[in-house]
Amino acid sequence: MCHNDLAPWNTILRSGTPVAVIDFDDATPGPRADDIAYLLWTFLNLGSSSAPAGIQTHRMRHFCNAYATGDEQLGYRVRSELLAALDRQQHRILNFRAAQPDPFSAAKHAEILASIAWTQLHHATLAAHLAD
Repeated sequence: MCHNDLAPWNTILRSGTPVAVIDFDDATPGPRADDIAYLLWTFLNLGSSSAPAGIQTHRMRHFCNAYATGDEQLGYRVRSELLAALDRQQHRILNFRAAQPDPFSAAKHAEILASIAWTQLHHATLAAHLAD
């Protein structure tokens, strides 16, 4: 199952430590890489972050490895699926936001497009650092 909205706004913290995830309204069957990609996109603020791609990739890789602790094969598989999943999630949210008639749509649309552009611009760096 995928939560489909694993993000800071759906994470409950106690003394700075995550203790719960809320808002399962969009949960559906799907690949685990989709949830991980969305989580990394939102928690690392990919696209509008001032951190260079190399640092962001290190963070992404570190999370994937921690997620798959004790299962090197799983860690590699998640990392190898991550960029395609990130692209799917960014476009899923872009399409979702495009259908929303709220006053923040234009700003959110531009933010998502900037994230997509950042991911495309740094695709080679991300792929190289996640693959090995």
